[in-house]
Amino acid sequence: MPIRKKLGEILVEQTALSPGVVEQALARQPKEGKKIGRLLVEAGAIGEEQLARALSAQSRMPMAKMKSEVAPALAAAVPAELAIRHQAVPFGSRTVDGVDTVYIAVTDPYDVAAMDEIRACVGKPIKFALAPADEIARALARIATRTEEMPAGAPVPEPLALVSTVPVPQLSAAPK
Repeated sequence: MPIRKKLGEILVEQTALSPGVVEQALARQPKEGKKIGRLLVEAGAIGEEQLARALSAQSRMPMAKMKSEVAPALAAAVPAELAIRHQAVPFGSRTVDGVDTVYIAVTDPYDVAAMDEIRACVGKPIKFALAPADEIARALARIATRTEEMPAGAPVPEPLALVSTVPVPQLSAAPK
């Protein structure tokens, strides 16, 4: 198995980040108790998108291509409390050979406990992908706002286009 590159090395390769800035963040890490990527984002050295792309390269987890809206039926696949706690947003689904797979965007490809908890709760096959933390936060806020606005018993709107790389089957009414 190939040795995984360190996140700081990947960020230096992929961005204009200098090795010195990475070393400064590494020196602060024990005192602050945060991951190096989070320290670099908080310091303004990199953006959320750059962190997500570097984590994707390191972990080999694909990047999610989230659109602006998440269909209500899809959002309901992960309970709100769980989605917020683990910063996870369902962004697509696909049925292949009768098996429904849910695609879920997360911010941390190494949080195995969170992914296991989500798998246990969803009860369907799941494929995880990475998304920047700010995109996930915006999606969670939109889901929460839409949920608060919908009256009880309101019809669920048709799914919207969710991602460009994961086809979503079109639903049609059964003939009468």
